Amino acid sequence: MFHLYNYLHTLDFHINFSLSSAQKIKYTLTDITGKKIMQKQMNVLSGKSSIYLDGKSLSTGTYLLKVQGENISFSKKLIKNK
Repeated sequence: MFHLYNYLHTLDFHINFSLSSAQKIKYTLTDITGKKIMQKQMNVLSGKSSIYLDGKSLSTGTYLLKVQGENISFSKKLIKNK
């Protein structure tokens, strides 16, 4: 399960999710053409966790966030407006 929050006043994105066990996850942000904007790995403990994306550095447009781990995998479309 995950939740995406877009804070319009700061242009930031927060993705909250929960894991049943500690694991390494990788997340990738691409633009609409498939160009990789960022890719990071992080070790996450079991329970609630979150990913923070600084939207101020992104151009206006549509992006795809992919999150993958041992027992988690999801994608979410992000839209950055001015």
